[in-house]
Amino acid sequence: MVKYDVYTYDVSTDSLFIAFPVEYEYEKVIQINEDFLMEIDTNGYPRAIEILNASSNFNVEKSFLEDVHKVHMKITVTDMEIIVEILLTLGNKNILPLVELVENESHIPCNNENIAVSIS
Repeated sequence: MVKYDVYTYDVSTDSLFIAFPVEYEYEKVIQINEDFLMEIDTNGYPRAIEILNASSNFNVEKSFLEDVHKVHMKITVTDMEIIVEILLTLGNKNILPLVELVENESHIPCNNENIAVSIS
């Protein structure tokens, strides 16, 4: 079983990792685009996202991603697409939104539900 910290940011690699706060059995990582990697459990559900070049994707300086106070992430999987929605609230109350929509080329099973995590 795997259980990660919900939010981690590595300034040296500019990579951001957000996981749902549940224990799960890891199966694989799929690349949903050049900067987004999604961790999948043995039941086919997305359980974590890693964003490479995170400061560029959020269009902020790296130091801002070290001062995140709240995280909200929602992943919606349909037969046709995967939608990743992320809102980061910084210490200065600014909100950084990011929405990524990609085709479901990896054929992740449609779960007919939104999976969301919020931390503060």
